[in-house]
Amino acid sequence: MISLDKCFYFFDISEDTSFIGLNIDIARKAISIDMLEKRYKDFQETSLREIKEAGLVKDTRNIFLPYRFHQYGGRVTLLLDSIRIPEDSCSLTAKSRKIKDLEEEYCFENFLRYSYCNIDNDSQADILTLLWVNWVDTLKVILNMED
Repeated sequence: MISLDKCFYFFDISEDTSFIGLNIDIARKAISIDMLEKRYKDFQETSLREIKEAGLVKDTRNIFLPYRFHQYGGRVTLLLDSIRIPEDSCSLTAKSRKIKDLEEEYCFENFLRYSYCNIDNDSQADILTLLWVNWVDTLKVILNMED
């Protein structure tokens, strides 16, 4: 395990078990904050631009929006459920059971695990990681956190 800062951890155990983990206290705060419409739009536009610049797609007009945020109590929160990019539906996704535990304040782990799925090449892994870190960096600013 490599701790990049107090907010998240990067694990690269093997191809089948690689994941990133968000500090559980940060996850608890994120689930309590509503997603603003402008911020949501900014996340999506930035991610589409990054995906295009990485060469994973030529045209972003007809692809699905990459970021999916957690809905809780009838509202969209800052907690990220998943990031998906084109090419075999590769993604970085939090386990829904762990988010449910978090909602019920029953989570005793130190981090919320985001697992990689259907990664075929380094470009896919790199862009998923970049988009996840962009989300964490924004979250840190919102929460007024310092490294």
